[in-house]
Amino acid sequence: MKKNLFFLFLLPALFCGCSANPDNIPPEPGTSEKNNNATETTAATTAPENEENEKGFEGLVFEREICVSNAVGSGNVYSRMAVLQDGRMICIWPTTDGGKRCMKGVFSSDDGLTWGTPQVLFYGEDQTKTLANAEIIQLDNGDILIAYRANDKEITNGNFYSSIRVHVSHDNAKTFVPHSIVKELYETGVSGSVGLWEPNFCMLNGELACFVAIGKSVYTTPIIPSTDIYIWRDNTWVRADYTSDDTGKTNRNGMPIVRQLSTGGYLMSVETARFKTARNSPLLTYLLYSADGKHWTGLTSAHLPVYGATNGSPYWVELPDGRIVVAFQTDEDILGTGIEAVGDKNKITKIVVSKKDVAVEDLHSVSFSEAYDPFGTMPGYFALWPAMLIHKDYLYLYAGTNDPVGHIALVRAYIGDLK
Repeated sequence: MKKNLFFLFLLPALFCGCSANPDNIPPEPGTSEKNNNATETTAATTAPENEENEKGFEGLVFEREICVSNAVGSGNVYSRMAVLQDGRMICIWPTTDGGKRCMKGVFSSDDGLTWGTPQVLFYGEDQTKTLANAEIIQLDNGDILIAYRANDKEITNGNFYSSIRVHVSHDNAKTFVPHSIVKELYETGVSGSVGLWEPNFCMLNGELACFVAIGKSVYTTPIIPSTDIYIWRDNTWVRADYTSDDTGKTNRNGMPIVRQLSTGGYLMSVETARFKTARNSPLLTYLLYSADGKHWTGLTSAHLPVYGATNGSPYWVELPDGRIVVAFQTDEDILGTGIEAVGDKNKITKIVVSKKDVAVEDLHSVSFSEAYDPFGTMPGYFALWPAMLIHKDYLYLYAGTNDPVGHIALVRAYIGDLK
């Protein structure tokens, strides 16, 4: 009942300007209007009751929710953020403008507390192809790169075109122009999980790399690569001679997120169907580790949902104290509640945190905390496509949601005392 009252209070504020804080007053660290209500009324999103509760979930106290943009339709939006060299934060997402496929962006000049008016960054080069799975990075020379997938809208007569493309800005995000094509494929007689998907930029051993999820039909058995790695060398993308793969498997590792650890190695989170037989889970969040960026070893699932439930679309960051935070979307709290768990729109974002005394290469599913929903998503609503970043002693977690109306939601947790 308390949460319903909060919904009635917050709804007019969201419609009037995307923020329930019209004076733009920065929140006090440790405050959380929406989350406090959710914690009191929703057992599924409540941290275990013990003396550590006063310090938040595993030491993370999330502030009240911030609306990044409500110009996203239903809220089922795949967004990515970055901190630019001039100190601004940018949030991008694929969408449409006047019926044309485009990439939109919005900026913040106060570390994400308030956001400006969304604007079109660029339109798709070929409007017959999709524009999705946004990814962004700024290079040392100031160039801002945005990668995305551009696939045929549908398979026609068994033919399928797929590509990963990049746009670049040389003027600090004022204008974007076509930059390159990481990879493109022409396939015939295909169906199911095919093509190129979900690019992710990473600086790998000092070089710009783009990790790309590969559909299972691209290569022949027994080697079915799941994540190809392309390196930007001599103004062209070169497929590297090392690949994270599912040897002999028939599924793929999707949505790779790769970063270098403070210890020097690399961690990759993916979503995989490799455990479907054992867990009856369509997708699970899975971690891989590489000491050199060339040879990858599967580690563990970061979270095992209830039998039959799913978790995918993972993203991870490393806290200053070395612990790993993994975010994902899951339907484990939807099953059995009377809400049909069909498709992404019946999933919510949760996070897990690894134990401090476990080295990354030794992580196991039991090394992670119980799952927690920092957004306090109300029953019947969704929070999708989570991502995170660390900026100025804060952990930023954001996702697309329709709770209570469609928008990109952002919550922060102060981590300055974890150093």
